[in-house]
Amino acid sequence: MRISLMEKNPSFQLLTFLFVLLHVLTTCLAMNIRTDQTSLLALKSQITSDPYQILSTNWSSSASVCNWIGVTCGSRHQRVTVLNISDMGFSGTIPSQLGNLSFLVSLDLSYNYFHGEFPPEFSRLRKLRAINLSFNNFTGKIPIFLGEFQDLQIFNIENNSFSGFIPSSISNIKNLGFLNLRYNNLEGNIPTGIATLRSLKWLSFGFNKLNGSNVLSAFNISTLEYLDLRNAGLTGDFPSDLCGRLPRLQKLGLNFNMLSGEIPRRISECSQLQVLLLMENNLIGTIPGELGNLQLLQQLALGNNKLGGTIPNEIGHLHNLKQLGLEQNALTGSIPLSIFNISSLQVLSMWDNKLEGTLPREVGNLTTVNVLDLGMNSLTGYMGKFQVVDLLLISLTSLSCRMKDCVMEGTFQTFDRECEILRNLRHRNLTKIISSCCNLDFKALVLEYMPNGSLDKLLYSQDCSLNIMQRLNIMVDVASALEYLHHGYSVPVIHCDLKPSNVLLDKDMVGHLTDFGIAKLLTKEESIAHTTTFATIGYIAPVIVLQMLLQETVWLSKNDYGGELPSEFSHLRRLRVINLSYTNFTGEIPIGIATLPSLIRFSMGYNKLLNGSNVLSKFNISTLEYLDLRNSGLTGDFPSDLCRRLPRLKKLALGNNMLSGEVPRNISECSEIQLLMLFQNNFVGTIPREIGNLQLLQHLDLADNTLKGTIPDEIGHLYNLKNIFMDKNYLTGSIPLTLFNISSLEMLYMNDNKLEGPLPRQVGNLTMLAWFDLSNNYLADILKMNLSFNSVNGSLPLEVGNLKAALLLDLSRNQISGNIPSTLGGLQKLIQLSLAHNGIEGSIPETFGELQSLETLDLSYNKMSGVIPKSLEALKQLNSFNVSFNRLHGEIPSGGPFLNLPYQSFMLNKGLCGNPQKHVPACPSYSKNQSKSKKRSLIWIIVASSVVSMEGTFQTFDRECEMLRNLRHRNLTKIISSCCNLDFKALILEYMPNESLEKLLYSRDYCLNMMQRLNIMVDVASALEYLHHGYSVPVIHCDLKPSNVLLDNDMMGHLTDFGIAKLLTKEESIAQTTTFATIGYIAPGECCI
Repeated sequence: MRISLMEKNPSFQLLTFLFVLLHVLTTCLAMNIRTDQTSLLALKSQITSDPYQILSTNWSSSASVCNWIGVTCGSRHQRVTVLNISDMGFSGTIPSQLGNLSFLVSLDLSYNYFHGEFPPEFSRLRKLRAINLSFNNFTGKIPIFLGEFQDLQIFNIENNSFSGFIPSSISNIKNLGFLNLRYNNLEGNIPTGIATLRSLKWLSFGFNKLNGSNVLSAFNISTLEYLDLRNAGLTGDFPSDLCGRLPRLQKLGLNFNMLSGEIPRRISECSQLQVLLLMENNLIGTIPGELGNLQLLQQLALGNNKLGGTIPNEIGHLHNLKQLGLEQNALTGSIPLSIFNISSLQVLSMWDNKLEGTLPREVGNLTTVNVLDLGMNSLTGYMGKFQVVDLLLISLTSLSCRMKDCVMEGTFQTFDRECEILRNLRHRNLTKIISSCCNLDFKALVLEYMPNGSLDKLLYSQDCSLNIMQRLNIMVDVASALEYLHHGYSVPVIHCDLKPSNVLLDKDMVGHLTDFGIAKLLTKEESIAHTTTFATIGYIAPVIVLQMLLQETVWLSKNDYGGELPSEFSHLRRLRVINLSYTNFTGEIPIGIATLPSLIRFSMGYNKLLNGSNVLSKFNISTLEYLDLRNSGLTGDFPSDLCRRLPRLKKLALGNNMLSGEVPRNISECSEIQLLMLFQNNFVGTIPREIGNLQLLQHLDLADNTLKGTIPDEIGHLYNLKNIFMDKNYLTGSIPLTLFNISSLEMLYMNDNKLEGPLPRQVGNLTMLAWFDLSNNYLADILKMNLSFNSVNGSLPLEVGNLKAALLLDLSRNQISGNIPSTLGGLQKLIQLSLAHNGIEGSIPETFGELQSLETLDLSYNKMSGVIPKSLEALKQLNSFNVSFNRLHGEIPSGGPFLNLPYQSFMLNKGLCGNPQKHVPACPSYSKNQSKSKKRSLIWIIVASSVVSMEGTFQTFDRECEMLRNLRHRNLTKIISSCCNLDFKALILEYMPNESLEKLLYSRDYCLNMMQRLNIMVDVASALEYLHHGYSVPVIHCDLKPSNVLLDNDMMGHLTDFGIAKLLTKEESIAQTTTFATIGYIAPGECCI
C-alpha cells in the first residue's frame, strides 16, 4: 500500500490545519469589521447636518473604521466597542443598522440634534454598559427591552422628548448606577422597583409629567448619592425615615412638588448632604434646628412653602453654606446673628416673610455675598453709622446699551429677538441662557449660575492659581465655543468682547463663554468685511453697562427702615444705583448724594422726608439717568437749569410733592427724557411749547396742578408719546388737532378742565387708544363718534350716556367687554349705534326701547345672552337690526320693525325661536301644568314595570343610562345625565332647537326641501350604521320614527329615544332582530303621556 506524504508527516497535518483555521478566522474577522463599517456608514447616511465636516472627511471606506473619529475598537477582536460622537452638531435619525454593532459597550450621542425614535434593533446590543442620548430631540417611548441589558451601568436621556410610561423593566438592571430621565414628557407612576436598585448612585426623574405619590417611602438604597425628583408629581408627607434609608445622600432635589407635612427632624441623619432643595411645596411647621448638624451643606432652599416660626440659630453653624433661600414663607422674628457669620455665603434670600427687627451691623461680614434680598418684610430700626455694603443683587448680563450710544448698525432689531437667538445657541461651552427679563430701566438675560466665577478672577487672584492642564483645557473650551459660533450655527455669530471676565467656570472648571451684549449676527455679505472692526470703532463693552446697573448697588426698598438717612452715603463715590423708596426715612436728603459722580439711578420716593426744599438745585451729576423723588416733601420752584446739570436724564419723577412756579421752558434741554411725571404739585402758568422738542418722550403726566392756558400744538409733535395726563387743571381752548396724529397714543386723560369746542372726527386716528377721558369740560356736544377698528378695551362707562347730542356712535371692532350700560337709552337723538365685533356680555338693555330716533342697531358678533326686549317693538324708525352671532334665546318680538326684518338679523343664536320665516324654530306652546324649562331641556322616559314588561332588556335603568352615555356619534342625541325619584326615571338630553322631524314633515308653516330631506336620511343611516356595527356590542333602536329624529340648529339629524333599545349577544344577533318592535311592543312615547 502506498503511503501519502501527509500520513508520513504529522507535523505537516498540524500545519495545514492551523493555516486553514487562521484563514477562516481572518475571513470572519474581516466580515465582522465590515459589518460594523456598514452600520456606521448607514448612520452617516442618516445624518443630515455635519457642520464641522467630520463625517465627509473622515468616515470613509478607504480608512479603517477603527481610525474614524469617535470610534474605538477592542484590542482583542478589532470590533467597534465605543461610539462617541457627542457635541458635534449632528442632526438626523438613528438607523436600525446600528443594532448590528454587537460588541458595542458605550454609546454617546449627547449634545447633538438627533430626532426620531429608539430603533427596536437596539435590543441586540446586550453588551452595552453606557448609553448617553442627552440633549437631543429623541421621541417615542423608552423601550421595554432595556431591562434585558444586564451590564448597563449608565443610562442618560436628559433633555429629550421621550413620552409614555417609564418601563418597570428598568428595575431588572441590577448593575445600573446612573439613571437620568429628567426634562422629557414621561408620565404615569414611577416604578417602585427602581427605588431598590442596590448599585444606584445617581437618579433623576425631574421635570416630567409623573405621578410619584408614594415613591419616596419606597426608596431604600444605601449607595444612592444624588436624588433629583423635582417637579415629579410628589404628594404626601416628607418621610421621616428617608435619610435612614439613604445614608450616603449628598444632593436631594424635591422642589416644585406638592409635598406636605413638616420637615422631619431626622433630616440630620443625611450627614453627607451638600444640597437640599425643598422649595415650592406645601411644607408647614417650623424649620428644624437639626438642619444645623448638616456640616457639609452648601445649598439650602426652602422658599415658597408655608413654613412659620423663627429661623433657628443653628443655621449659622453651616459654615460651608453658599446659598440660603427662605423666601415666600411666613417666618417671623428677627434674622439670627449667627447667619451673618457664614463667611462662605453668596446668596441670602429671605424676601416676602414676616421678619422684623433691625438689620444687624454684622451684615458687613458677608463679604462674598452676591445676592442679598430681604425685601417685603417688616424690618425696622435705624441704619446707624455702619458702612453700606456694595451688593451685586442678581447675576445678570445687562443689555441696556442703546443703539444710538453703541454705534452698532446692523445688530439685532430688538432685545427680544436677540434673546430668542441666544437661547437657540446650544453648546457645552456657552453659558446657558435660562430666560430674560426687563422693565423700564433695563433689559437683562438670566444666566446659569457658575460656582467658580470668572477666569479673570482666577488669573489674577493671590489665593488661587491655575495649573498648566487647567489653563490648556480652558483654552480648548473657549476655542470650541468660538468655533461653534463662527461655523456651527445657521448664521455666523461674532462675540465682540472676548476677555477673561467673560469666561465663566463651572464646578468642574469647564470654561463657558458668556456676555453677548454686543454680539453680531453676520449676513453673507458681512461675513468677511466686518469682523476686523468689531469691538473697536464705537464700542462700549457690556461690562460697563453691567456696572452701571448692578455692580455698586444699594437696594433697600419696601422695608420699614427709620431714622435719618446716613450722611455716609455721600462718601460712596463708586455708587451707581440707590433705591430707598417706600421706606420710613425722615429728615433731609444728604446734599452729598446729589453730587455722587458715578450715580445713574436715584430713587427716594414715598418716604417721610420733612424738607427737600433745596435738594433739586443741588443735583449736578452728568451720569444720572433716573431720578425718582415722588412724595419726598419737595418744595420751591422747579430749577430752570436742572436739565443742564442732568443732561442724560431719561426719567424724571417729581409727582406728589409741593413744587410751585412754572414748568421751565428749558425743560427741552433734557433731550433724552422718556418719562416726565410732575403730577400733584402746585405748578402754575402755561404748558411750555418747548415740551414738543422732547422727541423721545413716552409718558407725560402734568395732572392735578394749577396749569392754565391752551394746550400747545407742539404736543402733537411727540410721535413716541403713549400716555398723556393733563386732567384736573384749568386748561382752556380746544384740543389741538395735532394731538390726534400721535398714532402711538394709548392713554389720554384731559378730564376736569375748561376745554371747549367740538371733539374732532380725527379722534378715530388713535388706533392704539385704550383709555380716554374728556369728562367734566365744556366741549360742544359730540354729534358723531367713530372709534371703530381700534383697540378700545374694558367696559363702557356709565358716562357714555352723557353724549346727549350724539347722532352716531360706532365702537365696532374693538375689544370692549362687560355689559352695555343702560344709560345709553338716554341718547334720544342717536340714529346709528354699532357695538359689533366686541366681547360684550349680558343682555340688551330694556332702555333701548327709548331710542326713538334710532335707525340702525348692530350688536352682532358679541357674547350677549338673554332675550330681545319687547320694548324694541316701539322703535318706529328702526330699519336695520343685527344681533346675529350671539347667545340670545327666547321669542323674537313680532311687532313694529320686527315684522320686516330679514332672517340674517338673528342668525346663529341657538336659543331664539319665533316665526319660521326668520329661520328659527317655532316657539313651543305649553299647557298650564307643564314647565317650560323642563319641556325645552328634558325628554322624559317614564317606564313603570307593572305596565311594561320587556324581558331580556337592561337589568336596571341605571345600567341603561350608563350604556347610552358611552355611545358617541355625531348623529346620536347627546345624553347629558339622568335623574329619577319614586315616580319616574328620566334621561336629560341636549337641547335641539329645531325639534323633531315629525313636526317639520307635517307642518303647514315650514317645508323641508329635497336636499335637507336627503341629508337627514343620511344622518339617520349613519347613526344606525354606528349602532349596529360601530359599538362593541350591536344596539338595535327598536323605535325608529320621525318623532325620534331631532334636528339641531344646522338641521342635522340626531337619533334619540332609546327607551326599549336592545343590546344583542352573539346568540341573539340573527334570531331576534326580526321580532323587535313588533309583537308585544309598547312605544316609549306612550309611556310619556
